Amino acid sequence: MMKFVPILLTALLATCSLAPAKAISWDTHPKEGTIIQEGRTMDMKRHTIIRYVGSGVVAAGYADVIHDKEGGRDDWVLRISDEGTVVKASFLFDKTEVPLTPMPGNGRSFWFKINPSEILAHKGSHSQTLLLDNQKGNKIDRRKVPAKDLADFIENQSQETAPVSKPDPTYGPSYSVFYPGVDAKRLRQAMAYYLNQPEEPGDSYLYRKGPTFYCLPENMPLMICDEAMAKGFCLVDFAEIPGKGTWADLSWARQPEDVEINVGIFAAAKAYRDLVDHCDYGLTLNGGPNKSPITIDTIDTAAHPELSAVGHSNRLLSINGYDLENGKNLEAQYMLDYGDEPLDLVLQKKDSNATYTVTVLPIKKPALHPGGDYTGALAKQGHLQMKEKDLYDFLPFLFFPAQEIFSPESPGYEHSDSPITTPLARHSQGTR
Repeated sequence: MMKFVPILLTALLATCSLAPAKAISWDTHPKEGTIIQEGRTMDMKRHTIIRYVGSGVVAAGYADVIHDKEGGRDDWVLRISDEGTVVKASFLFDKTEVPLTPMPGNGRSFWFKINPSEILAHKGSHSQTLLLDNQKGNKIDRRKVPAKDLADFIENQSQETAPVSKPDPTYGPSYSVFYPGVDAKRLRQAMAYYLNQPEEPGDSYLYRKGPTFYCLPENMPLMICDEAMAKGFCLVDFAEIPGKGTWADLSWARQPEDVEINVGIFAAAKAYRDLVDHCDYGLTLNGGPNKSPITIDTIDTAAHPELSAVGHSNRLLSINGYDLENGKNLEAQYMLDYGDEPLDLVLQKKDSNATYTVTVLPIKKPALHPGGDYTGALAKQGHLQMKEKDLYDFLPFLFFPAQEIFSPESPGYEHSDSPITTPLARHSQGTR
């Protein structure tokens, strides 16, 4: 039985200061947003299900109302991720109970079909509650979840007209990278290896001080956190597209330390250079992913003479029209790490307000270790290979919710477009 990532309700805050208005995956306080999966558009409203443990409050799971309107569809489903097995779900309007029809499930998700007209018929009710019958062993517990926000979402969505153009995602991973031609297993091994910052494959020094990474079972994400999980953590999920490649989706839950974000981004970039033909732009940036304003550190004018006008600590204001004036390093670094087109840079000189434009050309470089095998190196990291049962010993008072799946038709985890990195890819990559 698949169970997942711990989340303290008392610390459920926005996960990414880069885009505070956008909901990011694994941020499980009540949210709503637009999800884009392989061009398919769904709108979602989330309500956290809570429970009490001693004197504290924790998230026991969540209830998602999902509206799938792709291609003229008008499908409404309720997805429940909760402890035990949800055997029955219904809305209670004052004293009138509206049962929901159960649907086949996947993973740790429980699905129920919603008839929006039945919900709208009772929207004037004083009390609006979601009832969940949850079976654990031979015992059935009934949870009562306040549901006015879910009912309001159904009402608002029912009244919306179809948008003229395709919407942008507002809910999804914090940071997504596509690895063409790489299968999920090999990518997972490469990222797990580089989460500990070794110099190169085969290096005997595999461990470092700082955050701990946990290589969970293969149907679970990688997890980066300190052992106390004091502030937050980074998760890495993998979605393979047969015959094309694999997405690595990084999500920052709660408020991770900068170093935990840095480690995930570092591992993604190192794995990319190992496994994928990539481009070099001859620039590095000052500081880590969260640094702002964005300034230039090193310039390789030997390989890129077109950068001769660029000076150390000059400020980077935009790339290919993407505004970076108030941006953070991770935005610019993403385009430098994964771009494959010429990049038009607008910069500002260090000691003046003078701006200038430079076009830097990509230099194609082959994958460093295209056939890289990390199996032996990972075997030496046995103390970091956490088994599912150990999750409960690690933090026994917390529930581990299911993976983020947004359709009962999905066989498992699928990539969703990132609100943050999808626009960056659009501005720096050709058709792949």
